[in-house]
Amino acid sequence: MIAQIKQELEKAQFVVVGIGRELAVKEGSPEELQHLRNAYAGLKKLLAHKVYFVLTQNEDTLLFESGIPSFLAAAPYAPEPYNSEEQWKAYMNFLSGTLGHETCLLELGAGFDAMQLIRWPFEKTVEYNQKAHLVRVHRSLYMLPEGMEGRGTAVAMDAAELLVSVQDISEKACDTYFWKMLKNRVTHVRVSGGISRQGTSL
Repeated sequence: MIAQIKQELEKAQFVVVGIGRELAVKEGSPEELQHLRNAYAGLKKLLAHKVYFVLTQNEDTLLFESGIPSFLAAAPYAPEPYNSEEQWKAYMNFLSGTLGHETCLLELGAGFDAMQLIRWPFEKTVEYNQKAHLVRVHRSLYMLPEGMEGRGTAVAMDAAELLVSVQDISEKACDTYFWKMLKNRVTHVRVSGGISRQGTSL
């Protein structure tokens, strides 16, 4: 399973990232903020050398403080000027441009709140684009919908913790460590008339 996830990200021409509440500021303590900043640094490392766009449902501005270019990000619930109409149009244009191309949709910590922003559109993108693959990362809500056999991978892990683990290691070791770590967390969709919620402890 882990080999397939790596293959999907490596072969993707485009990467669309959806960021949910597991990467949101909750308490605002210095420890929490540093933890999240490290997570965003890990995301930036993962996206290096890829053609990508990032969409976040969060109201905080940590994404824009991470070094990810603002013209490659959209935050419709964030305060101005981070939620501009131009950013939303740029996201929609990018998403439309992935149709018919190898695309990895990397969903990080998006739950059932604001499903209309990330979870449902990502699932629909996989449905319409036969060359798309969804990687869904969430501590508990990692299940994938019926009918996504072979085109979706669920990772049962907190998204922030996963990204922090990437950030904590050296650039040289990043790729090998990331996939080795995911091997113990991944749940590949296996559907037989219902929603898969199958874990693994390899």
